[in-house]
Amino acid sequence: MRTSLEIALNFHVALYGMDCFKRSMSTETFNNAVQVVRWFIDEELQVLQISRAEAINKTRERLEEIFKKNGNTPVTLRNFYRHHRMEKADVVACVKSNQCLFTLAVAHSQRGGRPSPVVFPRAYPPPGWNKAK
Repeated sequence: MRTSLEIALNFHVALYGMDCFKRSMSTETFNNAVQVVRWFIDEELQVLQISRAEAINKTRERLEEIFKKNGNTPVTLRNFYRHHRMEKADVVACVKSNQCLFTLAVAHSQRGGRPSPVVFPRAYPPPGWNKAK
């Protein structure tokens, strides 16, 4: 992507042609270039948002399949990767985008050890799960 200054220089040349080096660039020319850059950035972000939404929908569908096959039991983020090759960041982003469907919580084992982040369907919380925690 070109910088605002590069676009402003192109505008300046377009306005003054061969005499452009004899004139100072106006603030208006530079501000117009900044507006063009911002417009392109906004358009690019909209395109990226579409692909991000599609990726989150695919992840949601996979999570629903996994929970259906596993009887809606909680799954650790580690096991999502180990058994299903789903990246932690993708699962977390999906859960955050679909809080009405899934919950991300921390499970503490009765045997001790490190707590594990787990995901489970909101409609099927594990026994003893407390929202206040």
